[in-house]
Amino acid sequence: MDFTKMMQMASQLRDQLGLAQSEQATTEVTGEAGGGLVRVTMNGKYEVLKIDIDAKAVDVSDLHLLEDLLRAAFNQATTKIGSSMRDKLDGFSKNLGIDLSMFKFPGSEG
Repeated sequence: MDFTKMMQMASQLRDQLGLAQSEQATTEVTGEAGGGLVRVTMNGKYEVLKIDIDAKAVDVSDLHLLEDLLRAAFNQATTKIGSSMRDKLDGFSKNLGIDLSMFKFPGSEG
């Protein structure tokens, strides 16, 4: 492959990454735990937008349960964001012949 073609591919990759990051920033995902007793909504920049806690999840004698539910909801939302970003990048990366499996997105398992 010649140098000019490599530079064109690098430029395409940079443009596509920028577009994917812009789109990802406006993505919202919700992680939940306890059958919906706790919900955490985050955007694609991993910022927490909203936390919903059903009163049934609050038992002052067992705060560890609420902590576990919150942790599980946060982890699920984080995984969804990582998967979303990986999915966005997967399409164009294959067109450029790039294997994304070597990259680990936060929260993703791919």
